[in-house]
Amino acid sequence: MRVKRLGESDLKHVKGIDSSFDVEQCLDYTKKSFGDKYVFEMSLAEHPSPFRKRFSHYDEDYMRMLSSFVKEGGSFEIEENGKCVAVAVTQCHKWNRSLQIWEFLVDRDYRGRGLGRLLMQTVFDYAKDMGMRSVFVETQTSNVKAVRYYEHMGFEIAGFDDGFYSNSDVENREVALFMRRSI
Repeated sequence: MRVKRLGESDLKHVKGIDSSFDVEQCLDYTKKSFGDKYVFEMSLAEHPSPFRKRFSHYDEDYMRMLSSFVKEGGSFEIEENGKCVAVAVTQCHKWNRSLQIWEFLVDRDYRGRGLGRLLMQTVFDYAKDMGMRSVFVETQTSNVKAVRYYEHMGFEIAGFDDGFYSNSDVENREVALFMRRSI
C-alpha cells in the first residue's frame, strides 16, 4: 500500500472506486427565524427510507474540472496490489489560503483499514506545505458516517446549504454540510 500523487492519466480511477454508502440514519436539519434571531439545528434520526447511495456525477464536464485541480499537484491516490483503492482530489484557494477537498473516496471493500486516515494526513501535510490556513470539505446530512469521520479527523461543521443539490434538499434529508479544519 502506498500513497502517490494523482496524475491526470490516473484520474480515471475515480470512476472505478465503489464510493457507495448505506443511509440508515441522517441528520435532520431545521431552520427557524424569530425576528432578529436565526436558529439552525441538526439532530440524529433514523432515515424513514433507508437506501444505498451511489454517485453518478462523473460526466465529462465534471471530470474535466477535476483534471484542472489534479494539475495543481495536490491530489493523491492509494494503491494496493496495483489497484487504486482511495483518492483525494483537492483545489487550492490562494485568495483565502484554504484547500478544498472535491473528492475523498475510499473503496467500500477497503474501509476500516486506516487508508482514509493516511490519505487525509497526506492532504493535511500538503495543505501545510502550501501555506494554507484551513482545509474544507462538503458532505451531506444523509452521510452520517462521513460526518463522524471528518469530525474524528478534526473538522467542524462550518455551514449548511439547504438548496445546494435541489429545491427539495430538506425534504430529501440531504442538506449540504460544509466542514472545515484549521491547519
